[in-house]
Amino acid sequence: MENFRERRNLKRFTIPDAVVKYKQEKGFQGSMDVSGEGKLMNMTVHATRFETQHVLTPGAVAILDLHIKGKDTIHVVGNVLWVSAAEDNSSANAMVQFFPFGTEHGYNTIESKLQLEQLNKFYSN
Repeated sequence: MENFRERRNLKRFTIPDAVVKYKQEKGFQGSMDVSGEGKLMNMTVHATRFETQHVLTPGAVAILDLHIKGKDTIHVVGNVLWVSAAEDNSSANAMVQFFPFGTEHGYNTIESKLQLEQLNKFYSN
């Protein structure tokens, strides 16, 4: 049996008391407009995992506002990668990978990338 090898090349970090406000846009494979907020579980500079009360659709576009105490709100957009099923009235978890950062239409802003990099440096100890 082959040994499991971690494929992630970015360390995940957690931010105490951080909240994600999310909105999934309808349209992709029948996905519906849903919005809510949940606890930020962990993240990298390219993705975040958070609690959700909704079943988000993998592949759908998600608009996120990351609220971190004492910091400016970070606005990012990405694709839902996966969602875990909620168990016994608990929240599900969703993973959203951010769109690229840059100045082109549809990209996340360079400012948001810089904010995420600062968080990574501060919380990845």
